Amino acid sequence: HGEGVLASNGNGLRFQTWDTGELVSDRLIKLVENCRLEVEGAQWMFEGDECIDGLAHGEGRAVKEDGTAYVSHGEFVLGSLVVGAVIPLVMTQED
Repeated sequence: HGEGVLASNGNGLRFQTWDTGELVSDRLIKLVENCRLEVEGAQWMFEGDECIDGLAHGEGRAVKEDGTAYVSHGEFVLGSLVVGAVIPLVMTQED
């Protein structure tokens, strides 16, 4: 239950959301060039309301490019996190 990152051989890193044992979201972690986001000096993938001038903007969630952290309910202004907590993740490897 909750959000996490799956490291799968040959399938890259996947940001997943689970609800009581049911997978509800499964996204390949990849940067979107026309919707850039930088948090704590690193590049992040953004899912949210909109992008302005190629920068993440509005409410949404984000995951660090290497899958080691995420922001679940954040507010972003022109490519910067302004409200929300960075939550570290421990990745598990699928066989």
